[in-house]
Amino acid sequence: MKILPIRVILDEEKEEVGINLVNLAKLKRLGFPISDGIVVFPPDLSNFFKKYQSFDKGYIERNYSEIKKELFKLTVPDSLIFELKDKLSVADLKKIWQKLLENWLNQIKIFNNLSIQPIIFSSKIIASGTIYESEKVIHQKIIKDSNLEIKKGELKPRLLKELDELVIKMDRILGIPQIYHFIVEEVGRENIIKIVSLIPSTPEFKTIKDEILNSEIKLETKMNLTISKSSTKLFIKASKEILPLDKSLDGFLMCSEDFLDFEEKVTKLIDLASFNNISVIFKLFDDPTNFNVNGTLRLLNGETILKKDVEAFLFARNKKQLLNIDLAIPQTRSVKEFLEIKRQVASLGVTRKRSLKFWLEMAIPENLLNLPEYLEAGLDGVIINLDLLQSYLGGFNISEPERVIYNQNYKAILNFIEEALKTLQKNHLPVLAFGNLTFKDEVLDFLVSKGVWGVTLSLGESHNFYEHLVMLEKRVLNQLIT
Repeated sequence: MKILPIRVILDEEKEEVGINLVNLAKLKRLGFPISDGIVVFPPDLSNFFKKYQSFDKGYIERNYSEIKKELFKLTVPDSLIFELKDKLSVADLKKIWQKLLENWLNQIKIFNNLSIQPIIFSSKIIASGTIYESEKVIHQKIIKDSNLEIKKGELKPRLLKELDELVIKMDRILGIPQIYHFIVEEVGRENIIKIVSLIPSTPEFKTIKDEILNSEIKLETKMNLTISKSSTKLFIKASKEILPLDKSLDGFLMCSEDFLDFEEKVTKLIDLASFNNISVIFKLFDDPTNFNVNGTLRLLNGETILKKDVEAFLFARNKKQLLNIDLAIPQTRSVKEFLEIKRQVASLGVTRKRSLKFWLEMAIPENLLNLPEYLEAGLDGVIINLDLLQSYLGGFNISEPERVIYNQNYKAILNFIEEALKTLQKNHLPVLAFGNLTFKDEVLDFLVSKGVWGVTLSLGESHNFYEHLVMLEKRVLNQLIT
C-alpha cells in the first residue's frame, strides 16, 4: 500500500493527490507552519470483494455490518505500521486502519474507485477555524480584508496578527487566494498556529468553507477522528414515517400540507426540532396541485390556514424553546405578494430577526427574473423548487403524465437558474435545492459545481445518498481546480 508524507508530494503527483495537497506540500517545504501528515492510497481490495461479485449492487448495503466485520479482520499493512509506529500504540494503530477501511467500504457502496485518505498529526488542539482574504470596494478603493471564522476556542491578538500575515504570504506564494483551515496547538506553554488544509477561494468555493477542509482524518493525542464531511447540506423532506437515525443529516424541510391534522403537525414539528438539535425549515401551507389558487395567494385568501400554521410554528418554537426552527414562505407570484404575506405573518407574531430566518420558495420564473427586488424586500435563504420551475418554463402541468417526457430536458432550467445562483451567492444567501430533478446526475453535478448550499431528499431517497454526495464533491472540485 502506497503512503506518502505530505511534505514530499511534488507537482507531478497532482493527478494522483489533487492540487490542494500539492500546494500544502509546497508551503511546508518553504517553511510555513503546515501540520505534519501522510496521504494513504487505497489498497487493492479486489481479492476480498471477489466473493461478492456475483451478488447484486445492493448486497453490500444489505449486509454492510457483516462485510465490515470481515473487512476489519484484514491485518494492518507494514507500510502503515512503519509510518505510525512511533506516534501511536498498537491498539490506536488498529483503530486508524479500521477507520480507513470503513471510509473505503462506504465508497465501494456507491463507486468502484476509491479515494486517497489524508491523515493529519496534531497535539492538543485548543482552537480551530477558517480564514481567507477578500477584497472590498469602499469609496471606489479596493480594500483587502480578512474573513475569519472560529469554530473552536478563541484567538489572542498576537495569534490573529500572525495568522493574517501568514495568509498574505501564502497567497502570494500560491498565486491564487485560498481558504485555509487552521488549528492552534498547545505545545508546552506555547500556542502554535498550524495550517491543516486549504482550497481555492474562488466564487465556486465561497459556500464550501471548512466542511470540505475537514475531510482529513486528524490524529490527536486522544485519537479524535473525523469522518469525511459533505460541504453540501443534506436535508430530508419530513414525512409521517419514523425519524431517520442517520447522523449525517443537516436538517429537515417540513411542508405544512403534508400534515393536515393540527395536533399531528405540532407533534411532528417538535419531534423534528428535537432530533440532534439540527435545523428545521417549516414551510407554510401550499397546494402545488392547484395551479389557480396555490402558494402565498392561497394563504392570503385563507386566513384560517395561515393562523393555524403560525400557531403551530409559535408553539414549537416559543413554548418548547426550539429555536432551531425557521420559517419558509411558499411560492409567490410577485414582490408585492411577498411583502404582504410578511406583513400578515408579522401581525400574527412572527417577525424576521437574527435568530429567526425567513426562507422563500422560488418556483416561478418571475421570482428569478425579479430577484434583486426580492433581495431588497428582505429574506435569509431561498428554496428553489426545481420541479415546479421546470414545469412553468416548459409549459406543462407537473401533475400530468406528459411531465415524464418534458422532464428529460434539463438544459433550459440549468441555464435559467445559473445567473440567479451567482447573484444569491454574491449576497451570501443559502440556496436549498428541492425536487425530483435534484437526483438527475447532470442536475446534481451542476448544483454542486455552483456551490448550492443544500439539497432536499425524501426519506426513501436518502439511502446511500450522503456518500454519493461526498464523492461527487471531490470529483467536481478536481474538475474546477485542474
